[in-house]
Amino acid sequence: MQRVELEVKLEAVRKGIPYKELAAKVGVSEDKLYKAFSDPSRHLSTSELIRASKVLGVPASELMRRAEEYDTRQGGDAA
Repeated sequence: MQRVELEVKLEAVRKGIPYKELAAKVGVSEDKLYKAFSDPSRHLSTSELIRASKVLGVPASELMRRAEEYDTRQGGDAA
């Protein structure tokens, strides 16, 4: 899983937003959201990430910052 998708998933859990509800509000199928969360080769599009961030009430830039910060702490390349 890409770290930014993980941040979306973690924030949904923190906010108590069920997976099915998040998919519906983002405008993607549950299958697509599941694959974005579980398959490292699948990603949310930029527009899907922005919609998810609005549903979650967290700016997309904050989700990306968290992902980058995690990668940096792990010694990886955030780019």
